[in-house]
Amino acid sequence: MLNHSQKQNSVGNFWFGFLLGIFLGVAGLFLFGTKKGRHLLKKTLESTEELENYLAEIMAEIEEKTEENRQKLENKLSTAESNNNVNTVLQKIRSVL
Repeated sequence: MLNHSQKQNSVGNFWFGFLLGIFLGVAGLFLFGTKKGRHLLKKTLESTEELENYLAEIMAEIEEKTEENRQKLENKLSTAESNNNVNTVLQKIRSVL
């Protein structure tokens, strides 16, 4: 058995769905049924394609920079390891002397 709050919630959900359906129907009718709507839809799709291409370029640049930075970091780490090895050898030589 539904209490008063649950009944109100289900009625509210019905009206929300009903109004959403009307809104989407009107939007679809405008976009596909009128010349202005088709023009707007075409422009929107073109803008979306431009945005997609722009974002792809940005992602490629980010990947390139990330790879450059990774290589630089690897070089620095290998240099640091070499220096550490030299220091270790020097310490051993000093301990023997």
